[in-house]
Amino acid sequence: MSSFICTDNTDIANFLHEKAIKYEQLGKARTYLFFDEEKLERGLFVIVGYFSLALKTLILPESTSTNRRKVIDGFYGKLHGHPIREVSCYLIGQIAKNSSLNQYSLSGKDLLENALATIIPATEIVGGRWVLVECQNIDKLLNFYKENGFEYVAREPDDQEEMVQMIRRIG
Repeated sequence: MSSFICTDNTDIANFLHEKAIKYEQLGKARTYLFFDEEKLERGLFVIVGYFSLALKTLILPESTSTNRRKVIDGFYGKLHGHPIREVSCYLIGQIAKNSSLNQYSLSGKDLLENALATIIPATEIVGGRWVLVECQNIDKLLNFYKENGFEYVAREPDDQEEMVQMIRRIG
């Protein structure tokens, strides 16, 4: 895993190097690795990209309208007179390509499609309506997720890094 580099965001590489195995052992997340097939055949493990999946509760901002809450919840905007505040989501917690390996055709869209395809069987077993991503408030990232069907929900509550939460309907 030490060969994985992400020059755009060191936290992404640090997650893979320092936390992915521990998260796996604790059942907090599952991390899926993509290897260079040619090198793998020669016994070399070179990670081309990866993504991690987990479960997370999305806390809807107070400013979210009742109609929007109903769309997100799928059933209620309010329950017992109180606005729906929380929605369970599948979280794509990390997703990245190896910056040092630009010659590979693996794209961010490829990784995202693989992550979504991995989530689908879970929804067939336990249900679920939404995939959540939390990304930095950077136009390139926001546009990437918008182009791939995600919509803005909120800024991460109490977050110093100004992370943005975006969701996409499953299916």
